Amino acid sequence: MFAPDLQLQHSHLVAMLQVTEKMPSDYASHLVQTGELTQAIEILERGRALLWSELRGLRTSTQNIAGLDPILAEKFTAVNRDLEKLTMSVLPNSSTEVNDDKTAGGEGTDPFGQLLTKLRRLLKERDSTISQVRSFPGLQNFLMAPSFDTCAPPHHMGW
Repeated sequence: MFAPDLQLQHSHLVAMLQVTEKMPSDYASHLVQTGELTQAIEILERGRALLWSELRGLRTSTQNIAGLDPILAEKFTAVNRDLEKLTMSVLPNSSTEVNDDKTAGGEGTDPFGQLLTKLRRLLKERDSTISQVRSFPGLQNFLMAPSFDTCAPPHHMGW
């Protein structure tokens, strides 16, 4: 799922489409049949949040962060921008250099290997930045999927 370019993501998803497209709804249906309504809604909400997170997650607003730590907000924005560029890049068919910085293991590696190395580095940096953001009061749930209680009105148990 975390293929480094749009072309590889598309081919991977198309190859697995029949298996993956029904999995979330099948699991939620199973939970409903077993009476686990709260968990079924949470699972579907996590799936929805994951899809939107992947689509928009690299353009997350940093207003709350910037008010507390402008340097951290800029770092988060820069890492997201780099990840977006990398994700939207198209792997060249030739041996064109795609890694603009010679990180350890990057030199002499094929273009796909270079993309994976850069992707891993950026994801690690993003995770570290998110952990720093979550250390601020009020931002403990930054970029986390909401719980059922957050999504549902108070009378949800009267279904």
